Amino acid sequence: MSPKRQWSLVAVLYDRGKRQAAVAIGRWDGEPVLAMRWNGTDDNVIGNPQSRGLPTWFIVPREFRLAVLDELSAWFLRRLYWHVSSSLTPWR
Repeated sequence: MSPKRQWSLVAVLYDRGKRQAAVAIGRWDGEPVLAMRWNGTDDNVIGNPQSRGLPTWFIVPREFRLAVLDELSAWFLRRLYWHVSSSLTPWR
């Protein structure tokens, strides 16, 4: 059975573009999983990992999922705080 039949992408949670990591939620054999990949560059547009010249995702092992999700949620909170605090005007 090909991995394409086992994998389905549900949602990309984090994607900062070229040369950066991307994190997604997907399903492997019908089970929810966390997946990652590195986006490409101008020299390697496909990124990593790849299979037969097509971009793919790797499944984050169960024991590392919480660490990845913790860091991802901290990143979102920092971004939210920065966005909110930069739009507030100081009290006078």
